[in-house]
Amino acid sequence: METRLRDEQGEPLRLSAFVGREKPCALLFVASTCPASALVWGRIKGVWYNHRDADLRMVLVGGNSDDSPEALRAALKEDPAELDLPILWDAGHVLATALGISSTPMAVLLAPDGTMLYRGPLDDNWRDGARAQNPWLENAVREALQGRASPFRDAIAFPGSKMR
Repeated sequence: METRLRDEQGEPLRLSAFVGREKPCALLFVASTCPASALVWGRIKGVWYNHRDADLRMVLVGGNSDDSPEALRAALKEDPAELDLPILWDAGHVLATALGISSTPMAVLLAPDGTMLYRGPLDDNWRDGARAQNPWLENAVREALQGRASPFRDAIAFPGSKMR
């Protein structure tokens, strides 16, 4: 799948700039205007901090008509030098549609060859990560980084905000 996206500065780029680099890539579909996304920023940061030294590629993907890359960066409330997550802009939700994403926040974990390893929410409690019983994305990332072959998992989505 070769989808054209835009970076934070509006420059075109391809998803292959992130996928296919020997390590898995987590795509986090988020929106600064989404109340559910606001509840998972800390968990997104946690997955990143837990696995960045293992060369996990992680990318925030936005694209809602009422949002912007700048608003996503501001919602993170982090120094970009410390949380070096690229933000990709998926205008028209071309990538989201291709990957079966219709709401935010949702995660997709891709193997280096582009095979989808996981699609769904970060865990089973979108309201309160501390009460989550199943850290789905964290587990999928750990398995992928350890080279364990695991079947594709499509976690049950929660009633998140629809992409617009």
